[in-house]
Parts: sequence; structure tokens; C-alpha cells
Amino acid sequence: MTGYCLAKYEKQIESWLSRHMSCFLLFLLFLFSFGITVLIQLYSYLELNGYALWYDLFTMPIVGLLLFLLLKTMGSTSFVQQRIEKNISICAFGIFLTHEPIVIILDRWLNIWNHNSLKVIVLFICSFSVSYGFVRLAALSPKTSALFLIKGQLSRKRKL
Repeated sequence: MTGYCLAKYEKQIESWLSRHMSCFLLFLLFLFSFGITVLIQLYSYLELNGYALWYDLFTMPIVGLLLFLLLKTMGSTSFVQQRIEKNISICAFGIFLTHEPIVIILDRWLNIWNHNSLKVIVLFICSFSVSYGFVRLAALSPKTSALFLIKGQLSRKRKL
């Protein structure tokens, strides 16, 4: 629903984002919502329930939307960057569906590490890369590409 609204009102959003004050306000809102998310996570760990911020936390969609709008203000500068962004966005739903089992498998392998900050970074990079690669391979088959809602979008030739 959010994606539909962003697409429908794209021109109005872009005109609002073109103002410097709106970008500053957007950045402040992002910092505030991200700060609330971090505080909730810290409180969760202090209470020892290990909630660890799953997707049902109310601030996660807000942080995601604000981050998307902030990245939109930066704009894509090169053809290569635009192509990478498009490929990732097409595979995003498949990455979402496949990343959790991959995280569980990789987390067991990374349990030998004592440095949690480095573990989080490696876990993110590895799980994203493996999920993206899996979805790209699965998209070669029409049936699995339909499962991930890709439906041949990756194989279409770009019209000039």
C-alpha cells in the first residue's frame, strides 16, 4: 500500500523533496524514528527478553519509508547505479522471503565469533548476497519467479 501511494503521488513527493527545508525535516524525522527504534531495542535487551526488533515493531515501516525518501533525494547519478537499484528492487520481495532461513543458517556458523558488531555486519552482507543470488537463480524459472513476484521483469530488454 505504501509503495502504491509513493508511486501515485510521485510528482508531489518529488516537488516537496526538492525544497531544502523538507529534506532537513525528513532527516530529523529519520533520526528521531531511528533513535526510538534503537531505544526500544536497548530496553528489550535490558529486560532480557531478546525481542531483537522484528518486522512487527511499529517504527520499522516508518524508518524504512523515511530512509527510502532520503535516498530518493540523493538521486541516481549513473546508469550502473540505476540498474543495480532496479535489480535489487525487483528482487526485494524474494529477498525478504528467503533471508530469514539464510540468517539462521549463517548465524549458527558465525556463533564462533565473539565480536558482535563485526558479526552483524558480516551476517548482513552474507545474508543479503546469498538471498539475492538465490532469488536471481530462482527467477530463471517462470514458476519460481512468479512465486517471488518477479514474473520476467529481470529478463526484459530495456526500451530506448
